[in-house]
Amino acid sequence: MIPATMQAVVLTGHGGLDRLEHRTDVPVPEPGPGEVLLEVSACGMNNTDVWVREGAYGLEEDPVAVSTWRRGRSTLQFPRIQGTDTVGRVVAVGAGVDEARVGERVMVDFSIYNRDDDSLADIDYLGHGRDGGYAEYQVVPADHAHVVRRDIDDAELATFSCAYLTGEHMLDRARVAEGERVLITGASGGVGSGLVQLCRARGAIPYAVTSAGKADAVRAIGAEGVVLRGEGDLVEAVAEAAGGAAIDVVADLVAGDLFNDLLRVLRPEGRYTTAGAIGGPVVQLDLRTVYLKHLELHGSSQGTRAAFRRLVGYIESGAVRPLLAGTYRLSQFHDAQRAFMAKASSATSSSCPTPGGTRSGLPMPPEHRRRLRLIDTHYGGDVSRVVVGGIPQVPGDSVPAKRAWLQSQGDALRRLLLSPPYGDPSMCANVVVDADLPQAQAGYVVMEAMGYPYFSGSNSICVATALLESGYLPMGPPGRQVVHLQAPAGLIRAEVDHDGWRVHSVTLTCDPAWVLERGRTAELPEFGEVTYDLVWSGCFYAVVDAAAHGFALTEPERPVLADFGLALCLVASADLQLVHPDHGDTGPLAFVNLASPVTEGADGLQMTSATYVHPGVVCRCPTGTGTAAQLALLADDGVLGVGDRVTSISPSGSTMGGQIVARTGLHGRDATTSTITGRAFTLGRTELVVNLDDDLTEAEGIWELLTGTADA
Repeated sequence: MIPATMQAVVLTGHGGLDRLEHRTDVPVPEPGPGEVLLEVSACGMNNTDVWVREGAYGLEEDPVAVSTWRRGRSTLQFPRIQGTDTVGRVVAVGAGVDEARVGERVMVDFSIYNRDDDSLADIDYLGHGRDGGYAEYQVVPADHAHVVRRDIDDAELATFSCAYLTGEHMLDRARVAEGERVLITGASGGVGSGLVQLCRARGAIPYAVTSAGKADAVRAIGAEGVVLRGEGDLVEAVAEAAGGAAIDVVADLVAGDLFNDLLRVLRPEGRYTTAGAIGGPVVQLDLRTVYLKHLELHGSSQGTRAAFRRLVGYIESGAVRPLLAGTYRLSQFHDAQRAFMAKASSATSSSCPTPGGTRSGLPMPPEHRRRLRLIDTHYGGDVSRVVVGGIPQVPGDSVPAKRAWLQSQGDALRRLLLSPPYGDPSMCANVVVDADLPQAQAGYVVMEAMGYPYFSGSNSICVATALLESGYLPMGPPGRQVVHLQAPAGLIRAEVDHDGWRVHSVTLTCDPAWVLERGRTAELPEFGEVTYDLVWSGCFYAVVDAAAHGFALTEPERPVLADFGLALCLVASADLQLVHPDHGDTGPLAFVNLASPVTEGADGLQMTSATYVHPGVVCRCPTGTGTAAQLALLADDGVLGVGDRVTSISPSGSTMGGQIVARTGLHGRDATTSTITGRAFTLGRTELVVNLDDDLTEAEGIWELLTGTADA
């Protein structure tokens, strides 16, 4: 529920920090036509906010006059909520905006363009011409809210927008090209550190001017060479750092007494571009240097729509990385701005996260809490949690290796997600990871109550649905779209039918299924002798004739089905060693499938099927691996052949379509390749706060994974 009032930091006039007031009674804005309402999770800090608060921009006729960013044509009105670098979630939309955008995680293009073309002559920005992001909620134009899927924290994402867009437009103005050498002043600041990385992103070679003590940090983000400001002749120092090579472009954020020397550094026909003057805005200029060397001088501020889209692409690809100095509550805003102005860090900005869905305003200090971003889905009532953010990297150079690492060293994550207070054993979870097969668009590792199956049909349908409906994978035009995913079992082909917004069905090609052994028996307490077949279908199943043991496979039988499955897994595992030819020992028996005979239904062949997952879970949906195991047995028995379709119905009444598409040889056995068809639904997008200092959180084993310090 969206509240009526919110916290915000309000600028009441030009002056000192006392002009910034933290209030708790600010009305929550409402989105108008073409707008969205964001619940702000983080908002970065930059020099522009400080200088606007101070009125430090001067006038053309009076450089020391108190004036805001647009000088004599300012749109700033007090009170104003500042904050350009907003990251948040869409919680409401105005007229003309698709409601499917609710839930998107976005970063905001803060520019107010005022024109339809790329001219920035009349540009303004959010936090100046209208309210910005130093608040719990903010309204922005819908086309300014850009979805970002890269797995970085919201506070880190909030370091990019203003600083890096400014830097990208500076490079655009100066037409910086691959292989050119660029000298960057103020390289340890927000825009400067962005410029270093942005030069590398376009193949240019950055050289940095910075102060003593920050040289190593600037080199670490990509500077080819570093010149210390104020130590010797600048022109000579730059020549030495560049090995005598010519400097094509100067990207200047300092000016002041450096200005004339920076023009001397440039080669003939070189370009100078500036977006700041922290060393002093009024400079000495020898015009002869400009005209005799045929130099170009470019002023730059903010950036174009295209530059912002390009920045989002750099962020998504990992070409630029965040440099976060610290995080603060809104109520600590004065402390945040003092720290920012002190420039004690080489990071790009301090970020001020808002409470993120609560009214408490509590901070998220990195030593105690971590966030996991989930897309919760369900198939037939079985909840499948898709982890799309919050884990910097699962160790391992392949999806199977990542599965093995999670199983052996990172199992605390599975226990966290599938146990109280964060989850329930009846749920499943899927960790989205980088794929190593070139055809795959994403990889994932399945986690269930039993552990880590190599393949799961219902989970794969949920993963495909979650990634497409969230925009993590691009959704094409309405119709059928093929998506390739990589499970630990291998490449999974998914044919997805959708309307451009929602997924209506997914057809998966399953892992080939084959019969390991027929007619094994086990003596179960209370149930007597049970005959079962062992089948591989992405995991090893004990497949049982339900009718032979008096089961009608109805919903009221769920508790006794759980008891039966538990007893069979325990007894059978005592004398079984399940070894897969490729995967090796797969551990104790963990899956049981009970099914009725195939009958003719109103819509074709059908069977009732129940899947037990050890320990104690009877699935609400028929399950893809259970259906594939049954089809393999029916094919072996000659009941079904290639092309035959069967609808599998669970005790809860949910359905899954299955079809045999091929019979092949595999591992010296007859194998059956099947497809399954079903539909999953997105339940919501969740940000779990993992409290590592909570006695109910198993911190050991999960700390390294969530902080990116886990060893392979």
